[in-house]
Amino acid sequence: MLLLFKVVEFLSMDIGKLTRKELIELNHRIVARLEHLDELEVQAKRQEFILGSPAQFVDDKGTIQLCVVVKFNKKSVSVSTANGERWNIPAERLQPLANA
Repeated sequence: MLLLFKVVEFLSMDIGKLTRKELIELNHRIVARLEHLDELEVQAKRQEFILGSPAQFVDDKGTIQLCVVVKFNKKSVSVSTANGERWNIPAERLQPLANA
């Protein structure tokens, strides 16, 4: 119920009365909040893995690549494939290996 109240309150906000400066500030706050939510999603996804975890991802050509997690970066995970290639994959594209 509280969420519904927040949605109604937000939707009824009259932004037509906000000044340019206030709109810019509101925009900055919204962007910052969205970036924070993105960071939380990446952190949650990264917690599915530890260094050395077997994983897989689909490359740009649609090929499934089997790999091992070798490093955690701020926005991506570095992995190494069996043929020695190293990739930096966004955490949301990386999947734990089902049979590992």
